[in-house]
Amino acid sequence: MFGRNLLDWDQNFSWAKWVTPSRDLISAFEAEGDDIRMNQSIVYYEAGWSLYYPSDHYPFMYKMRSGNNSIIKLRLADIMLLKAEALVWNGELDAASTIVDQIRARVNLPGLPESVKSSKEQMTDAVLNERRLELAFEGHRLFDLIRNGKLQTVMNSINNRDSGRLPQARPYTENSELLPVPQTALDANTNLDQNPGY
Repeated sequence: MFGRNLLDWDQNFSWAKWVTPSRDLISAFEAEGDDIRMNQSIVYYEAGWSLYYPSDHYPFMYKMRSGNNSIIKLRLADIMLLKAEALVWNGELDAASTIVDQIRARVNLPGLPESVKSSKEQMTDAVLNERRLELAFEGHRLFDLIRNGKLQTVMNSINNRDSGRLPQARPYTENSELLPVPQTALDANTNLDQNPGY
């Protein structure tokens, strides 16, 4: 998950094991004109392989520059955007859009259009998009989509938005939104049932 070793630049940089951004994520940054967050999230190197991208311009995750970096656990922007999401659910669109605009202003992006601010569905999508760009590679996206009932819609259409991907092996279903009940919990309580799909 970490990028190149900043103390030994070529150590272990010989195979495609790093998290690489999808073309869909790169396009999302570009659609917003979000150079600041994109440059803090994605870096391009020359690689010795060419699996999904050209070897002379291969994108990699750049959030955690190397194993010498601290792992991001919680950030103010995460908390603020969770609050904005809750406000949208509660129908408080003006308060939610104020928070989103505050996050966007920090990276020199304009505020949300008025047409977005007046629609609960569009505000939900705006908050999710902002969380995607702000928190890229920090492990939130799956849970954001599940929490908002959008996992199957977004992930089952990924090949339509990212032409360089391998074909989707199997579709996301309602079972994809569940985690397994740990075996230790099942062993300790015979009244528990395992979640479907496991």
